[in-house]
Amino acid sequence: MRAGSQHSGGACPGTPLRGGAVASGASRFGMAFALLGAVGFSFKAILVKLAYPHGVDPVTLLALRMVFALPFFLVMGWQAERRANFRLGRADLAAMLGLGLFGYYLASYLDFLGLQYISAALERLILFEVVGVTVRHGGLVALNDVDLSVEPATIAGLIGPNGAGKTTFIDTLSGFTRPRTGRISFDGERVEELAPHDRARRGLVRTFQSLELFDDLTVRENLLVAEATPTLRATVTDLFRRKDQRSPRAEELLDDLGLAGWADRLPTELSNGQRHLVALARAVVARPKLLLLDEPAAGLDPAETAELGEILQRLPELGTSVLLVDHDMALVM
Repeated sequence: MRAGSQHSGGACPGTPLRGGAVASGASRFGMAFALLGAVGFSFKAILVKLAYPHGVDPVTLLALRMVFALPFFLVMGWQAERRANFRLGRADLAAMLGLGLFGYYLASYLDFLGLQYISAALERLILFEVVGVTVRHGGLVALNDVDLSVEPATIAGLIGPNGAGKTTFIDTLSGFTRPRTGRISFDGERVEELAPHDRARRGLVRTFQSLELFDDLTVRENLLVAEATPTLRATVTDLFRRKDQRSPRAEELLDDLGLAGWADRLPTELSNGQRHLVALARAVVARPKLLLLDEPAAGLDPAETAELGEILQRLPELGTSVLLVDHDMALVM
């Protein structure tokens, strides 16, 4: 009776013992559910990445974290109290709150690791991505909120009539025109602030409608110039020692494109179709990851266009993706 009277008028099992120790079953239930909720909350990374593939602002991310976190913690507290079958004391609530905060930061860390893993996996699936790119020339809107992506080892086509902004788009992607807004990512890196030559060194290469060949150099020398990366040391040594004018990669391309017999000729001595092949060979000699082609079939007859199309189809097998911009439906399709 004495023990019973102490129980009825004293502290219930859900209250802390003397000395501040927490010894209730509710705390243990709360701890278990808090950890379980923290782990479940970490899966928010997957949902956020799928819902916002192009990134999410900090305010939205914080709101999403709260939306995911609060229901877990509320359910944890309710389940802990219901299953323990007694009232939660202040120490129990404090323990659950402390563990909830610990679980939140644990979930944030797991969330970070999950995002890193998912982002890396998605980047392997997308080589090149353009999001919301806009270009203005005074009051003229040349490009308006353009989105585009290119996967590795593929050929992507962009079709449009004359004046649609195709060349402006290529200029923007390669760094010759600066976008007003938008994001350009290549191989997992933001490149919209990089200069054209820095993008080229990372493997983002383009051709020009006007070909822009070095007419005072031979066909072979055109390829050698594009293959080599200029350095201060190379510039100094070139003044005193003439380098070997042959490269296995350049010779292989000359053979594949049927230009071996013209390797020592100047581009001015070639036909229009052959000049286009030289421009293509010069672009791929350095093994770029992505090749931007700006109307590569301009001025070619149907037979030359068909030959060019067959060559382009082999590039993904060699590790070079292609973004083909043209208005020739036969070539693009």
